[in-house]
Amino acid sequence: DDREKSQKINAFVKDKIKFALDGRQKKASETLSDGKGSCGNKTNLSMALHRAVGIPVRCREVKVTGKARVVSYVRKNIKEQFPDVVFPFLRIHIIGEAYINRDWIKFDVTRDKGLEQGMDALGMLGELEPVSEGIDHASIDKIPETKLDSVLSQAVNAQIERIREAGRKTEKVFKPEEAGFGSGTPQINQGPDASQVQSLCRMMVDY
Repeated sequence: DDREKSQKINAFVKDKIKFALDGRQKKASETLSDGKGSCGNKTNLSMALHRAVGIPVRCREVKVTGKARVVSYVRKNIKEQFPDVVFPFLRIHIIGEAYINRDWIKFDVTRDKGLEQGMDALGMLGELEPVSEGIDHASIDKIPETKLDSVLSQAVNAQIERIREAGRKTEKVFKPEEAGFGSGTPQINQGPDASQVQSLCRMMVDY
């Protein structure tokens, strides 16, 4: 079922590949190898995996307003180092669309679970509000590239990691004996998509 395949691919890219500013567009294989990527590069990886199993995909470039306080949090914490940096209220966001059962189904693989947990712990709203219908593209290389200074990217990514750390600090410590596993190490199921997605990665066309 193409819908199930798409969901598994997106779950893998969303949560196994961390969100981070890259400063440039990367090949899908680079994002996979790095284990992190921007919204555009994570979408590009998901698109490549979809195409590897024969599901047509495209990406959509939309303008959004950030209701989340992530931008404010980052700006506050780096303003001393980068006093002249301006974070626009309106910004470009890249999502994907998979063609399944004669319909284009949108997907957004940007925010990994760790980032979302940190945002929740800090009371940050998670919505992105689209202010335009957007423009469809066959691939992200059709979207004008915005290059970022590497020092600035590193500073922003350090703050994003601080948000993740806030989520980790609020997680309940897992005790096997409390869950009925005894004192031994429990066997953790990585989810039904793990081996299948790894196979896709090996056969992936490098877009």
